[in-house]
Amino acid sequence: MPEYVRKWAERTLGSAEGVDPVDHLDQAPALDAAIAASWLFCPETVEYRGGIFLKRRFSSANVDRRLEEHDLKTTQATVNLQYLGSLFPHVESAESDDADDIQLLYALAECWYEVCTVRHPGRRIHVSTDEDPDGLSPAGPSLTLWTE
Repeated sequence: MPEYVRKWAERTLGSAEGVDPVDHLDQAPALDAAIAASWLFCPETVEYRGGIFLKRRFSSANVDRRLEEHDLKTTQATVNLQYLGSLFPHVESAESDDADDIQLLYALAECWYEVCTVRHPGRRIHVSTDEDPDGLSPAGPSLTLWTE
């Protein structure tokens, strides 16, 4: 169970026994957060110049400029690169648990892979994760996707 759910259950319910993460969703602001999260786990994509790009990170001018200097794989991986820390810039890193962050990273990667595989049959989809175990990135763990 994610650490934040355990803490919430102990604070709100008095105990975390028998509680799972879905129980945490039964709160007023949780539905809005779940709807927003659906866009993160099931992102819109754009096909452009032979590549697949996350719509929220896509700009044709940016892709065109990058393709002048890099191959399609590198361009896709760069444009689609998403750091977890940049998704939650107003959340202090002390509020999250590293194990929960990594669980989120892997859940996103699995969803992105499945979503892109279904949407783009016949394309070879790659999703790569970086846990940033050494803490070298100020934005923490990251993931990206590209096609072949």
